[in-house]
Amino acid sequence: AAMSAAKIVFVNESGSKVNILWERGPNDEVKYIELDAGGEIEQPTYVGHWWCVRRAGNNEMLLRCCGRSDACRQRIPASTTIQPASGKVNATQISFQNET
Repeated sequence: AAMSAAKIVFVNESGSKVNILWERGPNDEVKYIELDAGGEIEQPTYVGHWWCVRRAGNNEMLLRCCGRSDACRQRIPASTTIQPASGKVNATQISFQNET
């Protein structure tokens, strides 16, 4: 089956230079683009192909996304709680109430 073309627009709101990498396979990232702070770029891809964005310098993971059938716009955040640069996670207390 032919792969369906897709595109992802990356918008760098991280405040620093980032690297955009295609995930070719497990633990196999291929660098495609270096994007300056405030930069924006449209990356052609295919539906189902995964991409990640890492901060240049310390390699901090800022974003993971997948090619979709609709054009998607991905904002690259200043930080993430998935893999914090400091090694500490700022936990937020969330309580759930069961309504009976």
